[in-house]
Amino acid sequence: MPSHALNVVMPVALLSFNVQGFKSFNAVSWQTATEINTDHFNIQKSIDGKDFNTVGKVNAKGSGSYLYDDLLTTDDSGFMVLYYRLEITDKDGSKTYSEIRQLNMDKGQWTIKLTPNPARTYFTVNGHHIAAIKITDITGRVMNNTALNDAANPAISLSGLSAGMYYIAVYTKDGKMYTEKLMKE
Repeated sequence: MPSHALNVVMPVALLSFNVQGFKSFNAVSWQTATEINTDHFNIQKSIDGKDFNTVGKVNAKGSGSYLYDDLLTTDDSGFMVLYYRLEITDKDGSKTYSEIRQLNMDKGQWTIKLTPNPARTYFTVNGHHIAAIKITDITGRVMNNTALNDAANPAISLSGLSAGMYYIAVYTKDGKMYTEKLMKE
């Protein structure tokens, strides 16, 4: 019996899908390699990982990087964990779903601040007991990872980085992580 190769083209080739928590919003980012007949992406959120509600919509652009900021409301404040997924809608109305991403909500007080923001050549992390600082671009690619030894108010160079939006993850000596957006001019 002859075998026949069947070439099936997936409508979306999703390269990455990430969620990062901030003090007043959660950043949902994803990157696609291809989008065939894709109309839009619905960003969906859940408190239990089963029942999802659409919190935003982003139109497809053919391929590339996407970012959606889900502003947190008082409805979100009672939960320690939120779940996110993408509902990918094609032009014919058919839908597929990404994997689910779980985000642990930090209920602690915000103790880290980045200045200046926007920044040009460097920024300072205003805080104490800092063990490491990681800079990622909006696709989640690590651009800089600096290990520190219980630092206070370290200044971090932005040399070699293009103008644009970055996420700064600050790790403290006691194991906490804080994330904030930084705009490089």
